[in-house]
Amino acid sequence: MISLSCQAARLVRSTRGLLIPVVSLFLLSSVIASILYIAVQSPMKDDIAWLLYAARRMMAGRELYVDVVEVNPPLIIWVSAIPLEIARWLGITVQTAAMTFFVAFVVGCAGWSASLLRRQGGLVAEAMPVFAVMSTALLVLPAEELGQREHLLVAAFLPYLVLFAQSLQGRRASILAGLAAGIIAGLGCAL
Repeated sequence: MISLSCQAARLVRSTRGLLIPVVSLFLLSSVIASILYIAVQSPMKDDIAWLLYAARRMMAGRELYVDVVEVNPPLIIWVSAIPLEIARWLGITVQTAAMTFFVAFVVGCAGWSASLLRRQGGLVAEAMPVFAVMSTALLVLPAEELGQREHLLVAAFLPYLVLFAQSLQGRRASILAGLAAGIIAGLGCAL
């Protein structure tokens, strides 16, 4: 009888340990699906539409800042060309490809940041709930500004900020992680 109750207690602990990540992933998936549905069904924000238009013109052989009047730095035009190519390869609308690309970038940065935070221990030791909260905040707070340069900058800068905060506490990241975070943050600033 005692052995059965010990097994039941272990089962409850393992189920509880699995329940939080599963619920977090389900809630995050719901947020992502909702955000993508709204972003694809709504009219595209004028800034993003213009950047996609400028990227399309650039890809057609027009010269930026000569044939295409543009005030934004070139990197955002080059980044905007990625969803155009994805849409062409997959045969989907540019809006669907662009919004999915921007959401994937933001969620990827949040996931990387959550995995870096795991080393902290304590409240942020469990990566999945932290990932879900960070992704949700990065997707919901910008509202209609999803995919804007500033939005992408915040997401790109997040892993660098995590590593910087950890370095202030005496925790050093690997050279590769620091280099990658620095490059991504620098590219975010160049947008």
